[in-house]
Amino acid sequence: MSHSAGRRATRAARPLMRPSRVFVQVNERCDSRCRLCDYWLIDNPAELDMGDLRDTVVPLLEPLSPLLNISITGGEPTLHPDLVQICSTLRPLAHSLTLVTSTTGLPEVFADLRSLVSAYLISIDGVDRRTYVTSRGIDHAAAAVEWLSRIRQETEAEIGVSCVIQRANHDRLVTLVEICLSAGAHHVFLRVPSLTDDAFGRQGTVALRTLASARLTEEQVALVAEQLTELAARYTAEQLPNAVEYDSLISVLRGGKPGEGTVCDVPFTSFVVTPNGTYSPCFYLPFSAPASDPGAVAELVDDIRGRMLHDKTFRARHCDGCHQFTGRRMDATDILAAMRRQWAQAHLGAALI
Repeated sequence: MSHSAGRRATRAARPLMRPSRVFVQVNERCDSRCRLCDYWLIDNPAELDMGDLRDTVVPLLEPLSPLLNISITGGEPTLHPDLVQICSTLRPLAHSLTLVTSTTGLPEVFADLRSLVSAYLISIDGVDRRTYVTSRGIDHAAAAVEWLSRIRQETEAEIGVSCVIQRANHDRLVTLVEICLSAGAHHVFLRVPSLTDDAFGRQGTVALRTLASARLTEEQVALVAEQLTELAARYTAEQLPNAVEYDSLISVLRGGKPGEGTVCDVPFTSFVVTPNGTYSPCFYLPFSAPASDPGAVAELVDDIRGRMLHDKTFRARHCDGCHQFTGRRMDATDILAAMRRQWAQAHLGAALI
């Protein structure tokens, strides 16, 4: 199929796949200094303005409401001075609201967020001081673990921990999982690093320090595999959602591409709103359109979905090596079938009312 034919097919299909999850990046400012992330290196970090939230973001989301989930992220979102107001404004538009945080700024806003936040995803790359400082650049390990306990005791929110496997922590994964689950986390997500040029505040290049921290030797990968084998025998798939069946995770650590031959459904089911007021189909794709321009957004959606479905070169460049959403991959025909089912359910349901 030609590229233009692919775009025509996707333009006809676009309304059939309704996004159910939105990531709202409220800022680029961050007080961690992670080895695998560059937000803290940005000279003039962007911040979502309340006026833009009301005038651009809310009108973009209201036609999709109720969304399944809105995820508030950054940077470090708890450093945004209007975070509580942002969450209060967005909460009615979704069944659930997730806050992605390191917890550094949580003390100032936690009391006001209790009734708004349905789930917390807490970034913890080490539970001992040395590992945390080496991986994240600040001394916050004990405080982050304490927040797991406090959130579990004082709220009904789901608690997830996100840990990126890297040189600083590759030999401490069992301890990290044990401590986080014991402290109150419901889930621990063990992830591999993203080394794309455009992710995590990078501006067109992956720094040498990032490569040095991320790439493991074969001996280190083998040690990770041993730990994952132990963890898989001790914990459930609910507790370790992407690590119980860990073959693809190990493959990526060895340089494999888990997405070859498949299409990621993320640009079909979710999108990102950035603090600059732009729409992006995915955190890991370097394409955006002004969120205030519905025509430009629709054109970008058409283009990206068409290229995802029909352009293997595009997928090889941007998606095949990504491990961030491995559970969302399927054949192109399956995505099209899902889009048609969703259309039929919506229209048949409307006809029956």
